[in-house]
Amino acid sequence: MKFILIFVLAIFAFAEEYCEICGMNLNHHKHTNHRLINKNKVVETCSLHCIYDIIIRDSANKYTIQGFDNTNGEFKNLKDLLYVVGSDKKGTMTSESEFAFSSKEKANNFIKDNGGRIIQGKDILEYTKNKFDKDKQILESNQAKIAALGEKIAQKYCNIKELEKIRIEAKNIAEFKTKAKGSCNNIDGKGLQAVSLYFWKKQ
Repeated sequence: MKFILIFVLAIFAFAEEYCEICGMNLNHHKHTNHRLINKNKVVETCSLHCIYDIIIRDSANKYTIQGFDNTNGEFKNLKDLLYVVGSDKKGTMTSESEFAFSSKEKANNFIKDNGGRIIQGKDILEYTKNKFDKDKQILESNQAKIAALGEKIAQKYCNIKELEKIRIEAKNIAEFKTKAKGSCNNIDGKGLQAVSLYFWKKQ
């Protein structure tokens, strides 16, 4: 029994630093994080948008999807959550912010302070689907501008040959970004994100 418990904890212990879809820092955007769970695999993303991106590219698999519960900081299944969308709070990878709560009282208090409206967790993927293409177009335009800045930063502060090698070997932008840290000097998190987008967009 002890072995089984340790094994289960090992599966769900999550140590990734960046979103594998867009490269955003997961801890920085933890209030909008989501998880896909499939057998022994857990993928954590910074947003609903990135979760849906995985779903449409890997539609053959069935996932359990969980969102970050801003009531208590835990991850809960979508059906157990209420989403406040369209608040004044800045969202992540979206044209309209989305924050999840398991408590209706907490959700309503959030709305009183920040505006927004409630969507049931069971309906949130349909909501995401309906605005996915529009959001993607906006995000890609913004990322292109950041990537252009990343090219300039890389030329000044990074080892280009090392980064090209990392780009070829990395399976996603999160892995690239993690390894790229050692090939750049004197750049902050935003600079590293810009560099990562530049190289990954060259794929």
